[in-house]
Amino acid sequence: AAEIDIVLEETVESLTQTVQSLIDENNVQNGGIYIQATRGASPRDHAFPGPDVKPQIMAFTKSYGRPFEELENGIFAVTVEDIRWLRCDIKSLNLLGNVLAKEYAVKYNAAEAIQHRGDTVTEGASSNVYAIKDGVIYTHPINNYILNGITRQVIKNVAEEADIPFKEETFTVDFL
Repeated sequence: AAEIDIVLEETVESLTQTVQSLIDENNVQNGGIYIQATRGASPRDHAFPGPDVKPQIMAFTKSYGRPFEELENGIFAVTVEDIRWLRCDIKSLNLLGNVLAKEYAVKYNAAEAIQHRGDTVTEGASSNVYAIKDGVIYTHPINNYILNGITRQVIKNVAEEADIPFKEETFTVDFL
């Protein structure tokens, strides 16, 4: 939110309590939480609303099982040119590039579209991309071309705890 000048009144602690309440109330064992912050309700304008408009947060949970078959057998993915804007590091509702990439994957019965700029792999339409070669996990470095999300951070931490080499460097489609 700070990257696009949305100042939230909620503290990390209060938001954590709200999220935990959602998990408990919905009895989520395996799943995810979607959180969206907005500037608040105001008339349409390309300029930010005035200080009297208060930001709002919306959140919901979604339960889902673990994809054991996909974990065991892998998935089919296609590659597609990354047509997204140049601030993919900002999580926003601007998902048209991701949606078009995912639809391309669906058209070819693929589970994911691996996006690339030129020859350089960036990320999936709805996932991070990792390549494992010679016992080393590779993923795109943190910059404006990718979203540095929670899953990426967790995988990096788990790899480090397990003493698995983890390199954040660019790699090509051919490297996959």
